[in-house]
Order: sequence, then C-alpha cells, then structure tokens
Amino acid sequence: MVITKNIDWKVGAFIVSYHALVLALLPVYFSLQVPSTGIVLTAIGIGIVAMLVMTVGYHRLYAHKAFEMNKVGEIIILSLGSLAMQGSALRWAHDH
Repeated sequence: MVITKNIDWKVGAFIVSYHALVLALLPVYFSLQVPSTGIVLTAIGIGIVAMLVMTVGYHRLYAHKAFEMNKVGEIIILSLGSLAMQGSALRWAHDH
C-alpha cells in the first residue's frame, strides 16, 4: 500500500531534480578536469559533518532528548543541520 497523503511534493521534487542534475553533469565535469584534492576532501568533510549533526543533533539531542546542550552548541547544530537537507530539526524529531 502506497501512502501519498503525507508526501511533500515540493521537497521531493527538489531532491530528485537536484540529484538528477548532479548525475547528469558529473560526467561533463570529470571530462573537463580532474577534481582537486581540496574539493574531494571538502566534500568528504561536509558529508561527515552532516552525518554527525544528524546523528548527534537531530536524532539524539532533539528526537530522544538524550542530553542537554548550551545555546551556542544548539545554534551550531541547527546551522550545520542544513548541510544534510533533512528539513527542520523540529519536523525531523517529530517524524522520527
């Protein structure tokens, strides 16, 4: 059974079109130049930060309230949470 009632079509369309565009243009980018070490390391670093923020911040801090954090830490978590493109922390914690 497919439930389409709660699908946010704007967000879904953005995610699908973004990844389709990246997959379509990536071969063009690689045919024109080899990515520098800095670009590769930056992409890996952003991916690691996004995963950590989702695990520690959105999941453990906001969904389960496993620990408390000062306001500066929360601002950092919320700011870096946008890297993962998972929506707001409130919505993520509620849906989880």
